[in-house]
Amino acid sequence: MPFPIVYGVPANTPVELLKQLRRDIVSTLVSKGIKQDWIHPFFPMDFLDTPTEPEEGCSTIFVSLETAMLEGRASADQIAEDITTSLAKTVWEAFRGELEVEVFIGRRNPIWKCLLPAKPDFVCCPSCEQLIPSTD
Repeated sequence: MPFPIVYGVPANTPVELLKQLRRDIVSTLVSKGIKQDWIHPFFPMDFLDTPTEPEEGCSTIFVSLETAMLEGRASADQIAEDITTSLAKTVWEAFRGELEVEVFIGRRNPIWKCLLPAKPDFVCCPSCEQLIPSTD
């Protein structure tokens, strides 16, 4: 069973966006041949606000797909690349490309991942934590 766990979602993300993203994640994995009733996305809450200063770290959304469904399969690398790329695009599009998204499968195999950078013209507003166009 695959468990996509989405970390680093900004605290001010509307619940409706998260509900739609959950449906989109399930749909993305179903399109890869995974049974719908096997998929359980999680969105853990972060105890801190989204980083606004470089010394606080990055604001990347990190998705960990916890599963053993690829172990021992001859085509695991190709399947993992397809799944991580599709999941990264799904999450990246939900946030309009304004945040970097990285997806790994299970044991953090460097081949089984996809990283999509944020659009360079957005920054996080320190006062309201909304993404706004950069003035730089």
